[in-house]
Amino acid sequence: MKKLYKFPLALFALLFSVSISAQLTNGVLVLNEGSFGTDNAEISFLSEDWLIPAAFANANVNTPLGDTAQSMAFDASHAYVVLNGSNDLKVLDKQTLSLQAIMSIGLANPRYIAISNGTAYITCWGDAGNAADDYVAVVDLQSLSITTTIAAPEGVERILQIGDKLYVANQGGYGYGNTVSVIDMASNTVTATLETGDVPNSIVSDGSVLYVLCGGKPFWALEETFGKLMKFNVSDNSLISEINFADKHPSNLELYGDYLIFSIDTDIYKITLGDTALPANPLFSIEEVGAYGVYGMDVIGDKIYVADAGDYVNPGRALVYSMDGSLLSAHSVSVTPNSFYAAELLLSTSNPKDVAAITVYPNPTAEKFFINTEKSAAIRIYDISGRLVKSQQYDPSGVNVSDLNSGIYMVEITIDNQKRIKRISIK
Repeated sequence: MKKLYKFPLALFALLFSVSISAQLTNGVLVLNEGSFGTDNAEISFLSEDWLIPAAFANANVNTPLGDTAQSMAFDASHAYVVLNGSNDLKVLDKQTLSLQAIMSIGLANPRYIAISNGTAYITCWGDAGNAADDYVAVVDLQSLSITTTIAAPEGVERILQIGDKLYVANQGGYGYGNTVSVIDMASNTVTATLETGDVPNSIVSDGSVLYVLCGGKPFWALEETFGKLMKFNVSDNSLISEINFADKHPSNLELYGDYLIFSIDTDIYKITLGDTALPANPLFSIEEVGAYGVYGMDVIGDKIYVADAGDYVNPGRALVYSMDGSLLSAHSVSVTPNSFYAAELLLSTSNPKDVAAITVYPNPTAEKFFINTEKSAAIRIYDISGRLVKSQQYDPSGVNVSDLNSGIYMVEITIDNQKRIKRISIK
């Protein structure tokens, strides 16, 4: 029997009963995997004015999100979080992140999710040691029950809806896949298989063309292969063109208008949709990231959000870049950030003016700066590369920055467990 735990909508009132006011804030959710085998997955929230590293915990009285948050998707009212280690799907209120329901039976090694018309399609590896039991679970979101499953090749991963079809990248679990499955959503059957390069790790589309980025087999494989960027015509699944990556393993493909953006190690590249070769130089490079380079990347609005997993044990970083490659801000989030999603969050605070009206002055400054508060405040200052360079409690006599080099810095101000980010120029 399927286990279904539902939480009353009145939970929202309980969770925020200590608050006397709230405000809607546009921003970005950061999904943090946490450590596999540990219930420390988390959702962070960041915007121009706010940083909440543990937004899910804050909204749910420190209830753990679960083990290894892999991906998210949204409908009009809810956010759906796929937890790979917990083997479940958690349903959250879209604006408050309060937990609404848990589907904990029927998903074996779930990975990625697509949602359409009240139905979720979730890619599942099944038993990681069995190459023949991977599938796509078709889930009715009203009852949170699996209506059918669609057999898939080993290591079924990214899933993308285009019209009435689903495109599923078969990246390979502990093997190496080289296909994309095309699923007809009316019949829930695989109607075509696209041959790709090795390890198709990301797929995007402009509606008429499917772009498939293949990472190639890694150097520790018996036979290393390298990346490909392949373009397929959605109308007939024919191959339009491909670009080969000599000696490179690309990942994290994103679509931005007439451009494609992707990463290679710690380099971020930007090419036009019509380009037939790679540019000589990256758009920008990231000097300090975890052992596997850029762990995740998403384009939201006109910004590039990069996930730095660090050492996969301590809190990672969310790095925000402009489209010209300038670093706009860097944030310490939770453990192993992997992806970003646009969101409008209902933030609660006992007195939003205490944090929302904070200013840093003088700005620019050469000696010290002040903040306009009489409350206790924790100050953390990050340089433009995201390194923490100063941490202290706020002193009404000001924060001395004369020992810092000239440049742009991010000041994280924490008052009553609410964080605000301010940019300051040091002369």
